[in-house]
Amino acid sequence: MRASLAPRGLEGFTSRELEILELIASGIGNNGIAKRLSLAEKTVRNYVSRIFTKLDVRDRAAAVARARDVGIGGRLTAMRSVS
Repeated sequence: MRASLAPRGLEGFTSRELEILELIASGIGNNGIAKRLSLAEKTVRNYVSRIFTKLDVRDRAAAVARARDVGIGGRLTAMRSVS
């Protein structure tokens, strides 16, 4: 992922972590994320755990709040469709 696509404050995130964070912010659960991305649910749980660590949060609600603070909630999807 090009660094220019990462919202300010999330530069250290991989493209997959950003994708999963956006899906979390959209209200999709781990099972739904796994199905949408063709991943094992355990893999999604591992990503979610890393995302929580990087955001320094303990739960989904706090992760969603932090994601919205930096502008995640549709912005990444729109940028991906352009590139």
